[in-house]
Amino acid sequence: MKKISLQALFSVFTALLLCLSCFAADSDGYIIKFKDEKSKAFAEEYAKKASLYSGAKSGAKDDGLINISEAMNLYKTYDEKLIDEFEALGLIEYSEPDVLLTLYGYDYSAETYNSSQWSLTCSNVYSAWNNGVYGNDVIVAVIDSGVITNHPDLKANLLEGFSSVSGSTDVEDKIGHGTAVSGIIAAASNGEGITGVAHRAKILPLKVTDSNTFYISSIPEMVDIAVQRGASVLNVSFGVDYPDKDQSRLPTLRDSINYALANNIIVVAAAGNNGGTNYSYPASYDGIISVANLKKVSSRVYASADDSRSNDEITIIAPGQNVITTYLKSFSYYTSKGGTSFSAPFVAGIAALAKSIDKNITPAHFMQLLTDTANKSVLSPGEERNDSYGYGIADANALIAALVSEKTAGGYISPVDKKSESEICITVRNTTEDIKSFTVLIKSENPDTGRLEKAGVYSCELGPLGRKEINISDKFDISDRIGCFLLDSALRPMYKSVYCK
Repeated sequence: MKKISLQALFSVFTALLLCLSCFAADSDGYIIKFKDEKSKAFAEEYAKKASLYSGAKSGAKDDGLINISEAMNLYKTYDEKLIDEFEALGLIEYSEPDVLLTLYGYDYSAETYNSSQWSLTCSNVYSAWNNGVYGNDVIVAVIDSGVITNHPDLKANLLEGFSSVSGSTDVEDKIGHGTAVSGIIAAASNGEGITGVAHRAKILPLKVTDSNTFYISSIPEMVDIAVQRGASVLNVSFGVDYPDKDQSRLPTLRDSINYALANNIIVVAAAGNNGGTNYSYPASYDGIISVANLKKVSSRVYASADDSRSNDEITIIAPGQNVITTYLKSFSYYTSKGGTSFSAPFVAGIAALAKSIDKNITPAHFMQLLTDTANKSVLSPGEERNDSYGYGIADANALIAALVSEKTAGGYISPVDKKSESEICITVRNTTEDIKSFTVLIKSENPDTGRLEKAGVYSCELGPLGRKEINISDKFDISDRIGCFLLDSALRPMYKSVYCK
């Protein structure tokens, strides 16, 4: 039997390392998470003294620590020796390379601007709107390439954002990806071109790149801002791929997403493109809604897009192939796109619809409703889920109907819909066969004193599952703080009002 030399073994080991490195993502410096505030404070002082002692120049790439998130005790450094010293002192929870993330790309073979919005029909969004829910004033944070702030279909629904690229509020989109994502979520219903799934929601644009890549260290600060600004939904149409599933992978990215979830933010992520079974992160973390890409084959016939990801972490599939959306001015502001980057915001829009009904709905509860009400027509008979479609096609109307039935006792009042300066409406819906006559009490309070300022009573007759839109602008103004209550036959509230503005 031929003996293997140590040199040969070393060569094999080196080759294995090189092969494994094929799966390693590009990185730039290191992220450190300190154990606690005391450890962080000590490390900051230690790094300052080490920098002064070594004569390093302030601002140099290898100079000490860079704060990337106070709330999560996260810093960045280029000094590996500093990391070793911190580990020896027992100060850090973990350190990891600052891995490069990629915005999931476009399908340039998608159909032209004049395409119809088949996606809204496929997922029953029009029917969901019949409940009077449009994402009213829900904040959806979009971590992406920014947005075209003067876009005719977006400007009315944009909040002041932030850019980690410039360190300012300049979030202008140079590549169009963030603008396309934002349009699917919240393009205004204004006759300008398309209608977003949650066209009364507000987009909080959080810009992290002027290209299609950026580093993980950009994420913690953006999640911090989303939490501070009151975001209810977070869309992440980017990721990094690995061949295996590992919940402990990329702890800075994982902890940032968990921080959003802990603050009751529903997080929706693109499952990844280029086909195959790789796992995309953050989409494959627990608690995240991982969205695959649905294409339209023919009238009412749908299938998983050829380049959509397939694995056991896929939660749901949603329209994302040949979908018309907002884009750069050089493309006349609209184009068609394809990829999981654009199926994810479709589900983020549905999440905004749900949050407009119940601001306190948890990410776990929304995910349960999403999977329970999914359209399973794309699955095999008797199949609960599979790796290509998750639990089925996202169904906006079925989800909203399920949420309405949970929140009501015979009748439902929508959020107040302030359509214009002169038109303020609510939608009343009968959710039972036992009640036909509905009385609605509407009141407004002084926001400073809490005292009643205005009141109005409206009545309507509705058959089973009937609905009626009531214009209340005869008594109320667009600036009023309005609460709505359904009353029983003794004119007592049927249930606690949760549909207030």
